[in-house]
Amino acid sequence: MCFLWLLVSFSLLPNVANSQCTNGGTLVATGCTLSAQCTPYSTLPVVCLNGLCCTTTGTSTATCTNGGQLVATGCTTAQQCTAYTTSPVICLNGQCCTTFAQSTTCSNGGQLVATGCTLSSQCTAYTSSPVSCLNGLCCTTITTSSTCTNGGTLVARGCTTSDQCVAYSYGRPVACLNGLCCLVYSGGWTSYTCPNRGFLVARGCINALQCVPYAGGCPVTCLNGLCCTV
Repeated sequence: MCFLWLLVSFSLLPNVANSQCTNGGTLVATGCTLSAQCTPYSTLPVVCLNGLCCTTTGTSTATCTNGGQLVATGCTTAQQCTAYTTSPVICLNGQCCTTFAQSTTCSNGGQLVATGCTLSSQCTAYTSSPVSCLNGLCCTTITTSSTCTNGGTLVARGCTTSDQCVAYSYGRPVACLNGLCCLVYSGGWTSYTCPNRGFLVARGCINALQCVPYAGGCPVTCLNGLCCTV
């Protein structure tokens, strides 16, 4: 296994003997199949072209079709672009383009903080408020009119899993209910009993992994929505 790793690593070391980048960029390594394999060999945006790792910043004629700023080329997904800018970014026709637009309006009436998202978790870096991804827009989502169906306190909105709520609960048990992050401790826990006779540490779970932060290092499992020690 170690010998194989050495062979692969060696094949990606620079080899400029008879190689030339077709995009006019600088050759930094050879033997690639994916652009992601090229990034360790340059601090500049790079792309894999015919097995060659080539820099891509020398494409001054390229423009972003969305009117954004071009920060890199050679992408296939937006995630490959995030290393080249701190602004929201998207991959359009192989180009990494910034996507923030002041004129865009959030459909939920919230405040726009970024654009180009596909998941709510991508929006959290741009605001300290609860946030959701709506049609590619990062919008603040907390309102005073929403009510938790479990009687708990609302701490955030726009969730799809309880894991997304943990950052807003400050260590307190929390659950995602109908897109709402709701605290699950309401003082009425005496009516809930672990079927395995374990100690109840949280409610609103779907799997045991969601219970781990509340178990204090003890073995824990999720039983009928209850986090119970085992």
